[in-house]
This record gives sequence, structure tokens and C-alpha cells, in this order.
Amino acid sequence: MKNSELILRLWAKSDPFHPLVCHLLDVAAVAHALLKESSFEMTALTLRRALWPHDAAALDSLIAFVCALHDIGKCDPRFQAKAPELMDAICSAGGSEFFPESIDSLAQGFRHEEQSAEWAIDWLSDSLGWKKPVARVVSAALRAHHGSFQGDVRSASPVHEMSWVGLRNQIASILRQTLSPPDCTQVELENASVAGVLLCGIMVLSDWIASNRELYQPPQPSTDYRSYYEYCCLGANSALFRLGFSRPVSLPQGDFTACFPAIASPRPIQRTVQTLVGHVSSGRLAIIEAPMGEGKTEAALYLASQWGHATEGQGLYVALPTAATSNQMYGRVREFLLGHDPTIAATIRLIHGMAWLVDQETPQSQDMSDDPGSEDALSARQWFQPSKRALLAPAAVGTIDQALMSVLHVRYGFLRLFGLSSKTVIIDEAHAYDAYMMEELTLLLRWLSALSVSVIVLSATLPEAKRNELCQAYMNPEIEGMTTAFQGENADAAQKGYPLITIARRGEERPEEIRVEGSAKAQTVYIKKHAGLLDQSVEVASLLLELAAKGGCVACIASTIRSAQAIYRALCQHGEKDVFLFHARFTAERRGKIEQEVLDHYGPSSLYPYADLRHRPRPDRAILVATQVI
Repeated sequence: MKNSELILRLWAKSDPFHPLVCHLLDVAAVAHALLKESSFEMTALTLRRALWPHDAAALDSLIAFVCALHDIGKCDPRFQAKAPELMDAICSAGGSEFFPESIDSLAQGFRHEEQSAEWAIDWLSDSLGWKKPVARVVSAALRAHHGSFQGDVRSASPVHEMSWVGLRNQIASILRQTLSPPDCTQVELENASVAGVLLCGIMVLSDWIASNRELYQPPQPSTDYRSYYEYCCLGANSALFRLGFSRPVSLPQGDFTACFPAIASPRPIQRTVQTLVGHVSSGRLAIIEAPMGEGKTEAALYLASQWGHATEGQGLYVALPTAATSNQMYGRVREFLLGHDPTIAATIRLIHGMAWLVDQETPQSQDMSDDPGSEDALSARQWFQPSKRALLAPAAVGTIDQALMSVLHVRYGFLRLFGLSSKTVIIDEAHAYDAYMMEELTLLLRWLSALSVSVIVLSATLPEAKRNELCQAYMNPEIEGMTTAFQGENADAAQKGYPLITIARRGEERPEEIRVEGSAKAQTVYIKKHAGLLDQSVEVASLLLELAAKGGCVACIASTIRSAQAIYRALCQHGEKDVFLFHARFTAERRGKIEQEVLDHYGPSSLYPYADLRHRPRPDRAILVATQVI
């Protein structure tokens, strides 16, 4: 039996049967198409720079070639034996000498991605002459394409291993002839970490898209591999269009009033940001500190819009501390984007655990892996759910944990980084994060800086040391153990002023600090202690009734759900009717309705109900009992 015929008998997908070499070309076509998509323009540019300065077209064919190698470890008797009927077809056609007699026992615990990695590091360096450091990065990316950089190999070499190595080499030669990657013998990676993470991201995403029969239908297998690949490219473009990757975010351009026509007179923080756009380019960290009501969100969206135009197609991700705040922000960001581009509804996504209540649009498929019931197949299907796919969408709003998981040791964390690499990231309410989350945020800033991602951090205020730590993480992402060397000079916050905008640039020693002049006058907040009322629900209810007796809206924030429920019951026993209860333990659907009621009653729109007839006016008298969800 000729090896060329045998190669078309080797399977990558068993149900329905799909040849391994064809699947590898499918994935290469999707990867090449992703690099051309405007939604991933910044990611592609960063990846090209991380590899080495070279012609972009040649680099794209190189990246597609590397992605195609991901499953070459399936050219192994231990994998092919997982589908006995297909193995029998190979044997009956004359390939029985390729399978050892003890194949069933050898196949237990075999991981094809580990075989891909082990084969690639030798083949790339020995056969193609690539430098070992580059081959190791590619090998690590191949090993991680099922979610983890940690190897899990049980691959004692089976009988006839050399025969299978020869088959792998032949498949790799077919890929080289079809994809025409450039000579890489002189390549020296500019940034191995960035190159490895982005290679992993595009490899996994391409594999999943090419394996999803609801999105991508491969052409009929053929030994005319060049023609087969050309048809693959057409199918890849169609799949990306269905996923919304072909519809980039159209961010508004112009001065602040042009972006926010409803704001006739911008606030001081907004006017200051407008003056910064001209001389502060993208690829920066901006920390905006100002009290509530000063328009930080609009200032951040404006800055992100202008940076997006500067980088031609950069997307947007807005991160908040809770699902409730994310839901509210999702509406604001969606309204902002729709006001400038009515077609953008299909591109903006909401991402958190309960996002499916709001955003359910996604294609589904059960054929995502060679083993549909495996953990890998489950992970792939989950990533095509809105709750995770949102990070890959051109514009998204969600909880901060979705971004922080990109730098934690979780499966497919690198795919989250891949999604963020094409966006400006806005991190809202940074003052709400605890010490543990701030450490994660510091690590995230280091990675985003290395990926040339612009970041805007919004906060009511930040301690001086924490602000400096965030700036240092962005300015010096390679440094282990962040320091605050510049903290000593002018460390007094009063000297810096408030509100304050801090700009940090990668590679610089000190951030730029800009005091916002003409901000709103300081407000006086009165604190009155009520000793002995902690966990005394009846007494707290009486106090709330007393405060609301003359009208007005009163909020009671309890530390536990049980306490909030007890206070609410006590109010109801007093006959109080204008009372709401809001916490996180309602059913998902009920919580969504309560959350919307709270926003309708007490959100900013309730102060100006006649500007939009959909909004009701704020009640003259009401009591809201809630936990920290508000």
C-alpha cells in the first residue's frame, strides 16, 4: 500500500470520518482567515512582531503552517486504534504492518498533543533547521492546544514507531508544499512568551471552528491538496462571518460632544480626557480617579474610541466587579455603540455566569472533538457559549474575573488573553477589588502591556502605593516583583490633586500625572452611628421607617442575605408596601427582573424620566433592602 493512500486513510474525526491531513489544512485555513479579520488586526500585528520583522504575508502562512501541525500526533497507532472500525479499514487496505499486536494496551492514556509536541521540536530543528528556542516555543504551543502547558504523556515508543515518524514527516511535507511557509532558519523570537500565548490562542480557536460542523463544512477530501485548501479558505471566511468576527466595532470619532450628543456641556474630567487624546497615543495605561457623577465612564469610552481609531479596528472590553453592574454597563455601552453604528448589535456581548439570560445567540454543535464525550469536547462547546465566546467578540462587557482568569492557571486561560489582545480594556470600579484581586490585576496589567493592549482603569480613588504598583506593572512588564521606586517623590496625594488622571507608558520610568481642574465641588457626607443595631432586624426596620417617614428613598445594605431577609420581613410586618428586597440568592430569572426593577426605580434614568418615556420617575418614598450586590 502506498503511503500517499495510507495518509488519506488516517482519521482526525471519526464520526463522520474526516482524514487527518484534511483536518490539518482546515485548521490552517481558519487560522489564515483569522489573521486577516479586522476584529483580530491588533492581535495579528502583535503576533507578527513577536515572531520577527518580516513580510506580513509570509508570516501569516508561517502561522497557519504552525497551527496545522497541532494534531499531527494523531498519526500514531495508539490514536488510530481508538476507532477500531477505521483501524480495520487501514489494515484491510494493506496497512496492518503499521500496528503492533499489543496496540490496545499501548493506547491507554495516550495524548496526541504530547506526541505532536515531541515530534515537532525534533523535526523543526533537525529537518528544517529552525533554532531550538523557536522550535521549543512551537512545541509548547502544540502541547497546550488542549488547554494546558503541562505535559501528560504516557508515550513509551510502540513497535514500528519509525514507520509512523516517516508518515508524520510526509504529512508535514504536504503541509509545507501546500501552505508555502517562509524559511525560518534565522528566526529569533522577539518575545517568546507573547508569541507562545498568541500562537496557542489562534491555534485552539482555529481548531474549534474547523471542527464545528454548524459553522464550517469541509470540502470533499482529495489528494489535490492545493485545490482542497483553496476551498477551505472560502469555508473559513464564511464561518468567521457567522461568528461575527467579520464585523469590527465601529467606534465613534471626533470631539467629546460628537461622541456623546446628549452631553452638551462635558464635565471637567471629560474635557481633560479630550485634551489628552492628541498627545497620548494608544498602548498606554490611563488611571482616572474621580468621585461618582463626574462622568468617568463616558470619559473612558471616549478615550477608548479615539485609541481604537488610532489602531484601526481595536475592539473593546469593559470589566466590572459584579454581574449586576455588568448588566447595567452592558446597556449603557450597547446604547453608546448603537448610537453610532446600528449594525453593531450582532457584535457586542455580555459575559458573566448569568449572561445567558440576556445574550443567548450562538451556533451550537456536538461534533467538536475526536471524542465527543471527553472533557476537551465539553470545553470546546462551552467556549462557543456566549459566556466565554464574548471575550472573542469585537466588543464585550462583563465581570472582572473573566479577564483575571486569563493570567491564572486555568484551562484555556491563554485563549482569554488572545481575546483581550485585540481590545482596549476598561476596568471599572477598581476601588472595589480586594487585595487578592489587586494582585491578579497587577499580573494582568503586565501581560496586557506585553501584548501592547491599551488599558483604562477607573476608580473613585486609589491608595498611592497601589496606583504606583499598577503603573509599574504596566511600564515594566518583564520585571519580577513589582517595586514602587518612584513613590518617594511627591508621595503626598494632596500634592497630586484630586480628581487625577495618571498616564503610564511601557518602558518609561515614571508615569505622567494630570490634575483635573474645575471639578465639581466637594460634597459633605454625614455618618451617624447606631450602636447595638447590628443583626437586630426589628430595630433596623424601625430606623428605616423613621428615615423614610418624611419621604425620600432609603437603601439598607446588609452584610448577609439572611440579615437582609430578616429586615425585609420586619418591614412587611409593619405594613410597609414600598419596599424592595434585592440579593443574589433569587432564581436567575427572578433576580434579573428584580435587578431591572431596582435600576428602573433608582438608576440615573429615574431622575430624568421625561427624556425617555420607557423610564419611570424615582419614587417619592421607598425602601430598598439589599446586600452588597448594589
